[in-house]
Amino acid sequence: MNQTSFIFTSTFIGRSFIAATALLISHVAAADAIDDIRASLVELVGPRAATSEIIESPMKGVFQADLGDRIVYIAKEGKHMILGDVFDTTRRISLSEELKQSKALGVVDDMEESSMIVFAPQGETKRTITVYTDVDCPYCRKLHEEVPALLESGVKVRYLWYPRSGVGTPSYDKAVSIWCADDQVAAMDDAKLNNKIVAATCENPVTAQYASGQKVGVRGTPTIVVDDGTIIGGYLPAKGLLANLGLGVPTIKAGKATLKVN
Repeated sequence: MNQTSFIFTSTFIGRSFIAATALLISHVAAADAIDDIRASLVELVGPRAATSEIIESPMKGVFQADLGDRIVYIAKEGKHMILGDVFDTTRRISLSEELKQSKALGVVDDMEESSMIVFAPQGETKRTITVYTDVDCPYCRKLHEEVPALLESGVKVRYLWYPRSGVGTPSYDKAVSIWCADDQVAAMDDAKLNNKIVAATCENPVTAQYASGQKVGVRGTPTIVVDDGTIIGGYLPAKGLLANLGLGVPTIKAGKATLKVN
């Protein structure tokens, strides 16, 4: 090896070593910062922060923490926290909303469709919505009235249970009874019409679905998770919902729906 090669190789190795060392120091510093942030969050919001995911955010010196029902941003020293949306001015999107959508889609995708009560169109399924619902929610009933128009327009409607009053309450028991009915779809229709629900018990997914709703950040019902991760909180008539899904405007006549393409 000549002297020039030796100098070049030594320099390259030296720079690589420095870069690797800097990277290691950076990781250690980030890990220390995460520990400090976690300690601060536990003081602020309680023990749930002890297991929350904390990672570096796109903003230098700022970390993002997933607290289950919300995502917060906190400075690395753990003394300053941002509650609310953070926007990417280049991409012109809300980073907070993008994270929520990605998380919601992941949670819903982890749920087996066989554990849901599903209303599927007879023809082609063009879009799918997954709805967190509560038997005793008036606006959930209103949304269920829109299901025929949604089905006619090619939208599959999948229901997950989210009894707002919690596990072990009358709303929870009604959800279990509907799941355990011989005909779940008919029982769901009856429940949404406020008809009497025949009490029944069996192995059921209601508790797991309620927990998944908490992960998604459901704060009320209905909460709709679209197949692209978009979250729609609250009731929308079929016309507005289909417009959001890019499927045109339904015209409802005599209990049926036709699709008017824009």
